[in-house]
Amino acid sequence: HRCRQLINHAVARFAAGSISPAFHSWVLFVKDMDRHEAEEKRKEQLLARFKQRMLHTAELKAFQGWLHGVQERVRLRQLIKHAVARFTHGKLAPAMRTWCVFTDRSKSEE
Repeated sequence: HRCRQLINHAVARFAAGSISPAFHSWVLFVKDMDRHEAEEKRKEQLLARFKQRMLHTAELKAFQGWLHGVQERVRLRQLIKHAVARFTHGKLAPAMRTWCVFTDRSKSEE
């Protein structure tokens, strides 16, 4: 309780006496520093968010590139299956078998 009285007395002397302008100047300085620190913290948070957004953008681009490659491989595999199916089940299959038999006989006769 005594300590509180001493502090109140000292603050009252600062505010009322010739020290008042210096005290007032110090209070303004502290408030300005608080504002400056808050602004710096806000800037750091903005930069951190920007950094995260850029990292996510790079990750997204990498994922999209991988996905495109997978989709392209699936598409090409389907095209090959389709071509092989047409080749083996179509009208070319009997002709191809005849040609294979002919080449096998030619090789065996040599």
